[in-house]
Amino acid sequence: MVTGASSWEDYERVFIGQLREFKAKGIEVGVFGDIDLEEHRKWQENACAAAEMRAYLPLWGKSRQRVVAELVDLGFQAVIVAVNEEKMDRRYLGRVLNKPLMSELAADGIDVAGENGEFHTIVTDGPLFRFPVDLKINGFKPVGLHCFLDLD
Repeated sequence: MVTGASSWEDYERVFIGQLREFKAKGIEVGVFGDIDLEEHRKWQENACAAAEMRAYLPLWGKSRQRVVAELVDLGFQAVIVAVNEEKMDRRYLGRVLNKPLMSELAADGIDVAGENGEFHTIVTDGPLFRFPVDLKINGFKPVGLHCFLDLD
């Protein structure tokens, strides 16, 4: 796993720096999970271009509901690690994205893919994983309008 520490102010610089490190190791393509927000697509394409890489968005243009349902049906486990508290409650933090949670999110008017900035997830297990990622949760970390899981 590769991580990079950044602030809101230097996120793009750190992100592109990491892409450049990947490029130096022979990686030519960045793969992103965005579904339909053109602004995100352009940002990813520009970031990859700055690192002399190509962006690939395999989920682009698909149904948000269908993408999340397929992720769950294939046996992947995604955990909600950040929420925008203007759009949803922090009680969702740490929950696994599954069919019951998808129904709960939809009933609360929250996009099940979080594509409108409601939440972010991390995939911790699935058919491609040798071992599940063990998240060590220390509590919550509020930052402005967002709340994050405090993870080790």
